[in-house]
Amino acid sequence: MELNKKYEEMIKRYNAILDLQKFRNADFPNNTIYLCKNNLSFFIQYANRSFSHSSYSPKLDTILVTHILNYLSSYKSYLNRKKRNVECIKATRFKKEILHIIEKYLTPGRSINTDVDKLVALRNFFEHEKIDNIKMQTTILEDRVEKSFYYKDNDLIKLFNDAYRQLEVMNTEIENYIGESIKLLNLGEIAMFLNAFNKFYNKPPFTSLSPVPTEEEIKFYDNLIVTLSSHKDS
Repeated sequence: MELNKKYEEMIKRYNAILDLQKFRNADFPNNTIYLCKNNLSFFIQYANRSFSHSSYSPKLDTILVTHILNYLSSYKSYLNRKKRNVECIKATRFKKEILHIIEKYLTPGRSINTDVDKLVALRNFFEHEKIDNIKMQTTILEDRVEKSFYYKDNDLIKLFNDAYRQLEVMNTEIENYIGESIKLLNLGEIAMFLNAFNKFYNKPPFTSLSPVPTEEEIKFYDNLIVTLSSHKDS
């Protein structure tokens, strides 16, 4: 019966939406980006306070080192957990695409192509090496004077900010992909069809809908169920 084929298609689409919701919820409640954001904010605030003192030197500043390590550690941990959470969800075409998005920013292997890669590489280096030789550099521009901390050739304030923004862009890209995929699967159509299907077989409604569907919409799906139930498989 064509009705059974249509029902199986709707259930398959509904299950695909449930899979997408798992990816959407992969960061919650135990892996939010806010820990990275807070540690970045603490680092920037401390840097600005330090720059305001004319005699300040980063040479023996252990508090500065603590802020640097806190941000780097929270950043790398967030990425590791995010990728692992996605990898733990069963294989679907959505999983492959979401991992592809992550790997646009976190390059597989040891390649360093993005600010995310640079930050992770810096964290890996500091995991085994002492943080020293951090220098404060002053840059005089036309309209302002800027100060920053440098480690080798890395402007730490710029790198930390740029890497965090890339993290936000990555998350937005994943969310947009999930949203567009759910939109294409058309949850409203699925719910209306399954409600009509259950009513046809005298079962409780599949779900409640908000906004409440119009009488015309309900009648359309009721008639569709009747039509499909009368068609035999070709």
